[in-house]
Amino acid sequence: MVIDDVSRSGTINSVIRLASLIQRAIDKRRTNYEDMCEISKHLSYMIKSNIDEILKYMELLLENSRSKHIKRLKNDLHALFNELLTCKISYENLVNNNRVERDKLMKLIDIDNEIINSLKNIVNIIQNAYKESELSPSYEREIRKIAAEVERYTIKRKVLDG
Repeated sequence: MVIDDVSRSGTINSVIRLASLIQRAIDKRRTNYEDMCEISKHLSYMIKSNIDEILKYMELLLENSRSKHIKRLKNDLHALFNELLTCKISYENLVNNNRVERDKLMKLIDIDNEIINSLKNIVNIIQNAYKESELSPSYEREIRKIAAEVERYTIKRKVLDG
């Protein structure tokens, strides 16, 4: 087995475990703090790794072009990501005496899923821009549109905490 296969297998196993933990919590409305910590850790990692990828490619684009609009976009995204990463709600906060707040759990899962998918879309756009050695106006518009969605979901995430 090649190293990539082992890595992919580990990722698949962790996703299956994550899905199992979430499904059990939803179905039984019961879980424990440790399982919810594992869910938080995994989803936080997914969010953070996409953010890191976006910022890495933004930096590479900036190296190739000192355009002010790229720098402004990078700064705007950085501010948004800081806001997202400071959201205090976490999955383990939804557990009280091994009971989980099912409605909040489902809402938080939906929100995080949308955030992760949006971040992946931004990664794809920025990688394409890097391959083309420029951030076209259409790419920038699309990134800003998706970033606005991330901002909306970040606000929804914060409302769940309030």
